[in-house]
Amino acid sequence: MVLFILKMITDNIDYLKHIVRNAPTLPGVYEMIDGDGKVIYVGKAKNLRKRLQSYFNNSKDKSVKTKVMVSKVADIKVITVNSELEAVILETNLIKEFRPKYNVLMKDNKNYVYVKITVNEDFPRVLVVRKVLNDGAKYFGPKTAKHKVVKTLDVLRKIFPYRTCNLDIKEGENGVVVSNKVINYPCLDFHIKRCLAPCIGNVSSVEYKRNIQSVIDFFNGKYEGIIDDLRKKMLLAAEEKRFEDAGKFRDYINVIEGILEYQSVSVPNFENVDVINYVYEEGDSAFFSLFQIREGKIVNQLNFRLSVSDVLDVKGNDVLGEFIKRYYVDAVDIPKEILVPDVIDDLGEFLEFVAGRKVVVRVPARGRKNEILELAYKNALNFQKLSFVKWEGRNRSYIEKALVDLKEILGIENDLKRIECYDISHHNGKETVASMVVFMNGVPEKKLYRKFKIGVEGKVDDYASLREALSRRFRYLVGSLEKGRLFVKKVDGVDVFEIRKDKKVLCKGKVFVIGKMKKVLITDFV
Repeated sequence: MVLFILKMITDNIDYLKHIVRNAPTLPGVYEMIDGDGKVIYVGKAKNLRKRLQSYFNNSKDKSVKTKVMVSKVADIKVITVNSELEAVILETNLIKEFRPKYNVLMKDNKNYVYVKITVNEDFPRVLVVRKVLNDGAKYFGPKTAKHKVVKTLDVLRKIFPYRTCNLDIKEGENGVVVSNKVINYPCLDFHIKRCLAPCIGNVSSVEYKRNIQSVIDFFNGKYEGIIDDLRKKMLLAAEEKRFEDAGKFRDYINVIEGILEYQSVSVPNFENVDVINYVYEEGDSAFFSLFQIREGKIVNQLNFRLSVSDVLDVKGNDVLGEFIKRYYVDAVDIPKEILVPDVIDDLGEFLEFVAGRKVVVRVPARGRKNEILELAYKNALNFQKLSFVKWEGRNRSYIEKALVDLKEILGIENDLKRIECYDISHHNGKETVASMVVFMNGVPEKKLYRKFKIGVEGKVDDYASLREALSRRFRYLVGSLEKGRLFVKKVDGVDVFEIRKDKKVLCKGKVFVIGKMKKVLITDFV
């Protein structure tokens, strides 16, 4: 792997083109860096030079987002690798590290946890952690809800007591040897029957590991063996007239069956399969539902949200591929088969590299597999709706207060039911575009967003661009608005505009400045 870091020179555009001209023609990863030194985009390429040239050519095919991103680039860093597959892996890891604005991002991935079982120890521990380390332990995850994991482990610990302490306990010829004595032992967990106290030699490592294996079986979806074992213990206790113990085992069986009742759906002829489907709100977010099927049963259902609001030229198929890369690069349980709704190029090779074995990716067209894929879609749709409902409920009071505050700040008498915001962007005075965003009752109404291709070319004139965009927009409001009916002038030293028809003012507003950007604010309708 070779790292190229090029220093800033004279003019920024000339400098960036200089980097591009001298970029290697090898596979690798590139980082777009803004003026503050922050990575705003990470991409991969089979040919770095060719890919970077596409950002700085005069093609009209580039989207507005791409043009905006390029206008913010102050520096470029490239890293060459040996193959396209290595580039995919490196790109994924760099996106996780930098979380660039213009890449697909996994929402709130800091909240994902793993179940860690330290099988490399004489007396293994079961822990909840946030990172997977190459330390010989066994991991399950990622899990999206820590509270559910903790609750499940609390139940399992009652049935199969295990330790969670940081004591270093080894089994020797003359009994156990304890080091790293960070607590007094045996601790309270032993007295309340949450631990078998291997620290005082109360249990052999062989016997202790039977409990740990039961926990591992649980997370592998092998529930029947656990329930059968508990049922045998219950019957034996009843035969020996240990009715209190028999009742305890009965309660444990009921608890496990209760946990499984909502997640263990039988899927005949399935073994180890993941099923992924999604709903994509174009230009905003993608909502994913993932079913984990193990031993023919749906043992887990996970929901994920990907933030794509500022991502460059992303399509639904791209979002699916990005999610799969983000998820499985961290996953510790990759099945032999993954069902998806769309074909993703080169995905099988990526998964084989990550898993260390062959992984089949299928798009089922019919049958039971297609039915499960449709079920995953319905779950993704429900997750999308629930996310919006939660967001709306959590933010409604804040939105209403913000609308009242904005109304007072702007001196507007009427309620702010509809807000339109306009902005002008261009590339060195060329390819000027006006954007309109709309808020209804304080909430973005994206289906009403519009773009206006502006005829002003060759010079930077935000006033003229705004005049053209607003003239075209207000034709729909006041009808056949002709040139000359939109006026921009100074009143008391402030730039204002008016829309008039037959000498009657229909709409008025003012032009104000944020930073170096001129924007139009409609303050009232007359």
